Amino acid sequence: IQPGDGELEFKEKGYQVRVPIFGEGFQFPLMEALEFNYAFRIVERTQASTSPFFPVQGDGTKDDTFNYSIQWQPIEDVTLRGSRSRTVRSASLVELFGPPSSGFGAWAANTHPCTPTSISQGPNPTVRRANCIAAVQALGIAADATSAQTFLNTFQDVAVARPAAAVGNPFLNNEEGNAYSYGITYQPRAIPRLTLAADFFAVDVSGLVGLNGPPLTTNQCFDDASFPNSSLNGSP
Repeated sequence: IQPGDGELEFKEKGYQVRVPIFGEGFQFPLMEALEFNYAFRIVERTQASTSPFFPVQGDGTKDDTFNYSIQWQPIEDVTLRGSRSRTVRSASLVELFGPPSSGFGAWAANTHPCTPTSISQGPNPTVRRANCIAAVQALGIAADATSAQTFLNTFQDVAVARPAAAVGNPFLNNEEGNAYSYGITYQPRAIPRLTLAADFFAVDVSGLVGLNGPPLTTNQCFDDASFPNSSLNGSP
């Protein structure tokens, strides 16, 4: 294991506002209570690291997060609510600066991007096919593109555990989550201590940070127009 180190520093600043529009003695028909809440925060991550794999340090990140919600009581027994928020999760020290480690990754049969069932797939099948042909020639299996295509027509990949490596990436951005929720609560005055509630919520997460297994990494490699100097997940 080759040594490497890194450090993180976080700075956050923000504000929160609560605005009670109706309620507490200021009411109208169908406006028993109405309240609006808003919160805003800036999250900044600075970092410093040394790594034999990444001689250039990552730039850190700066993201805005927010949360706003509204609660409305048209009558005393019923409360309607809705909210919208955006949050972020920073990559951990291990995900950013973890030292390289090696092991074996499982690979199912005929999942290689150059097999006859996979070579015409991917975001750009023409690029994948051209890269597969170039790889066959580079390995000395075929002398020209025609012979390489003939080899690929019958190429089969077998199920086997293959060597794999993992290392932290100081260029990782934050994960981002966008959430929405809507709900209603019914608390009838005629039945004390009874509360009925129903809620709907949805969460959309982008920029997930995690390990890519050999099949996904290999697909990205053969789908890159700069093969064999492919860029994987934004890193060379």
